Amino acid sequence: MELGPAIAHSGKGEQTMQNLLAAARKLFAERGFRRTSVRDIANEAGSNVAAVNYHFGSKENLYREVFRQHRLSARERGTAAVNEILEESGGNPTVESVLEAFSRASRNARSPSDTRNWMT
Repeated sequence: MELGPAIAHSGKGEQTMQNLLAAARKLFAERGFRRTSVRDIANEAGSNVAAVNYHFGSKENLYREVFRQHRLSARERGTAAVNEILEESGGNPTVESVLEAFSRASRNARSPSDTRNWMT
């Protein structure tokens, strides 16, 4: 089932949504999906439990949104890396330089907590 992005809000609602996303990203990475409760996320975000359902509909949808944002961020990093290599090479990069750019962009985005427990 394909879900759209989370409900957009302005002001305090937008800040609450961003806090929930940051807390979920951190806790899902540290503990995994099953060992992270909505209460844990809300507490970490300084919000109430109902805010998760209000902004995302469910814990599962929040999880999907965290991954959607991660995927978009990874795409942006990869695009920036290729653009940098194109500029440095005068528009004629080697395969090796492009692969190194992607690898560097990926390494720079990861920390030990980024992927340790995502799927558990």
